[in-house]
Amino acid sequence: RGALQTLAPQLALAAPFKEGTIQDLAKDVLKIAKGGLKRRGFNEAKFLEELEQIAESGVTRADMLLQKFHGPWGGSVDPILREHVF
Repeated sequence: RGALQTLAPQLALAAPFKEGTIQDLAKDVLKIAKGGLKRRGFNEAKFLEELEQIAESGVTRADMLLQKFHGPWGGSVDPILREHVF
């Protein structure tokens, strides 16, 4: 457990977990969640689509923001306030 707490912030979904990675675990959990939501019958499984894309690709929102920070944003965090206001 201590290793997971140390590695997850550094490696994100690529961090090792049991016989696989956190990415493998995320895919399994999302599969279970999607099945449960489908069984409810309210067309709610669509809300998992973004998480499924992240789990499949292994690229998190933090990864995407870091790419922008080191690329087009030129090391500035100011653009995040304009581009990612919720």
